[in-house]
Amino acid sequence: MAWRPGDPGLYLIGQPGQVWRMVDGEVQDSLVLDLRDRTSVLGLGSSETGLLGIVFDPRDGRMFLNFTDLDGDTTVSSWVVEGGVADPGSEREVIVIDQPGPGHNGGGMQFDPEGNLYIGVGDGGASNGADARDLTNPLGSIVRIRPLLDGPGYEIPPGNPFLGNDDVAEEIFAFGMRNPWRLYRDPDTGDLWFSDVGNSTTEEIDLIPAGTSGQDFGWNLFEGSRRIRRGEIDMTPAVFEYGRDYGVAAIGGVRYRGTDIPGLRGAMVFGDLLGRLILLGDGYQATLERLDMGTLVSVVDGPDGEIYLLSIFEGVYRLVAG
Repeated sequence: MAWRPGDPGLYLIGQPGQVWRMVDGEVQDSLVLDLRDRTSVLGLGSSETGLLGIVFDPRDGRMFLNFTDLDGDTTVSSWVVEGGVADPGSEREVIVIDQPGPGHNGGGMQFDPEGNLYIGVGDGGASNGADARDLTNPLGSIVRIRPLLDGPGYEIPPGNPFLGNDDVAEEIFAFGMRNPWRLYRDPDTGDLWFSDVGNSTTEEIDLIPAGTSGQDFGWNLFEGSRRIRRGEIDMTPAVFEYGRDYGVAAIGGVRYRGTDIPGLRGAMVFGDLLGRLILLGDGYQATLERLDMGTLVSVVDGPDGEIYLLSIFEGVYRLVAG
């Protein structure tokens, strides 16, 4: 889900390739865009392929979509949107990332005010995590690029940590991730938060503080704080991690700045696929909450500061005080 600046509509994507627009709780009759003939989906609702991410460029309002194409590779393209409908002829292909397998495609995207686009890229699921440690490709990383305003493609932003290093993909902003599923850039601090889906035991919530980059978050030598392979590493630890006793896949999250739930103000709100919430307050102390809302796949903050939750089968929810 994502809001377009200056637009009252909430834009929603479906895994098969559709984009809808919802206004005042009602989904509009016309699709914003239909990419079903260009999107590969293996196992609806149970795989990590399909249309996976949406965001809008703060510079010109173009809609960016992240999807696995018919070859199974990650493709990010952008379109002009007018009157709640995308112009198919306005497409600009921004980046294509080769994927070695159908799993761990990431999909989350965020812009900063300068027009830098951050993309969560999974390790591809084909090498048991080895691709996440091969820095000649962007698998298992957060990528930072600057899409061009006058045509397809992108440039590498100044300040990327590996700019000028011929042995490392210059798009990489931070690395050592398995499947960074959702990204959130705090508009007040510039901190970049993301959730990294675990392998067999551990889910984690990670932080890249504003003004820093180049962090190694450990995969595939570590899953969370648990070492699973030998190797020298200068690892950045997770802010919070949890096990299979609570959830199965970390989702989200955002900082709450709304007014409907005063006691939650300032906390980071993450989710888990099982329809559960992780609330990180002062000192990142965690509170765990269980919701009856089905399969949670996205946590976003609206223009009103309130939190909206997306379930892949059940619909859109708004978080309210209990």
